[in-house]
Amino acid sequence: MNPLISVIIPVYNTEKYLEEAIASVLQQKTYVHEIIIINDGSTDGSAKLLDKLYGNFEFVKIIHKENEGQGVARNVGTNISTGDFIYYFDSDDIIKDGLFKKFFFLLTQNSDLEIFCFSGKSFLDGKYTIKNTKNKESTVKRNIEAVCSSGEEAFTLLSKNKSFYVYPWLYLFKKDILLKNNISFKPIKNEDGEFIHHLFLHGSMTIISNDIYINYRIRAGSTMQIDRSFKDLLGLIKSIESLEQLAKLDFLKEDTKVILTKKITSSIRDVITIKARNKIKMNTDESSFYRTFFSKYILSNLSLLLFTLSYPIENKLRKLKQQYFN
Repeated sequence: MNPLISVIIPVYNTEKYLEEAIASVLQQKTYVHEIIIINDGSTDGSAKLLDKLYGNFEFVKIIHKENEGQGVARNVGTNISTGDFIYYFDSDDIIKDGLFKKFFFLLTQNSDLEIFCFSGKSFLDGKYTIKNTKNKESTVKRNIEAVCSSGEEAFTLLSKNKSFYVYPWLYLFKKDILLKNNISFKPIKNEDGEFIHHLFLHGSMTIISNDIYINYRIRAGSTMQIDRSFKDLLGLIKSIESLEQLAKLDFLKEDTKVILTKKITSSIRDVITIKARNKIKMNTDESSFYRTFFSKYILSNLSLLLFTLSYPIENKLRKLKQQYFN
């Protein structure tokens, strides 16, 4: 019996890219059970285009809802999905031909497979150049090929190899992992990291591939390029709290817990960096929450304390240098 794959696509104001993105799924329809598209309160022509182009497809479900963020939209799609496996796909990206065929082949060889992780490559949208992006064109490659008996083993291997990424579109996984462990996207900014860590640390057999199966678009207005606010910091803080809870799980190996602890420290540095680079303003309550949360880390970690004090100054000096000498 062939596995049933549900492709879940949250959509928000991506009218310009929808047809190309969804076409990359349709060309692999042989291996896809259903496509679930969640229009997350788009204000452009996305809703009308979806209904016009795909409204009569029996295997395509289109849901229109108010805007709550792509994490919530993915949850909606997951809840109504009928497939055995889930793939979250962004509505401005392009799936390379062969992804689902490769997954089917791997599953025939490994019937216990629960997570398939692969590589991806970015591309610039139209006239959007490297100069006006926050992230240059890049390749998120695994640089290893492996079959792991558990998601935890794969997490450790990928983390040590510096190729553990939290983008959901780099993973095709068994739906039961979510159902059995009550895993879903939290209604926060930067929700992907929290979700993917839970997925791996509760998953079983995982196959890692260095092959590129997704081309992800870098464009103005995407979630990877927009300016940051306190909501972004709050999302990262919630992710840090989640990592702390994961590190307390009894079944995890000590090596895994050490990696999670290092990720917590790295995430704290990310918060400090994002706050300084984006000159994020906070009201009185937000500032109080921020100081209270980080004080327990910074006051007990000299390295973090020094980083907290020095990075904002270094960032200002860097910007002055770019302004007057570049």
